Amino acid sequence: MSREIIVNEKKNTIEISKAFAKEAKVFGTDEYKNLQEVRRDYPQFKVAVKSISKKKDSFKGLTLDYMKNYIRKNDTEEMLKAFYLATKIMTPCFLAISSEASDRMKWHAMRRDTERHLKDFFRDISTKPKVA
Repeated sequence: MSREIIVNEKKNTIEISKAFAKEAKVFGTDEYKNLQEVRRDYPQFKVAVKSISKKKDSFKGLTLDYMKNYIRKNDTEEMLKAFYLATKIMTPCFLAISSEASDRMKWHAMRRDTERHLKDFFRDISTKPKVA
């Protein structure tokens, strides 16, 4: 039997992938024979083509305005000043590297939990002694 056939007894379905379904439509193929065999074993089950879910873009909606408003609501004025300083320094670098907003946001997120690590990042910047 193929790995692309899953018998889901809870839902009373025979689940197949989209690619397998395409091949199973052609009479005489191995996929067609495998599907017919499973259907004979489970005559009351319906055949369902399973869909593959798309990967969620975790940075969707994460903008500089969102980060600024988040810091404004959840942190001190000093932290907001550190945010402005950091974005002022970072923005030209990002524009030179890539114009894609997602690339800029990935850097801001620092490849971790966005809100918690941004807070830590800006807190570290604001606590460092200022160089004259």
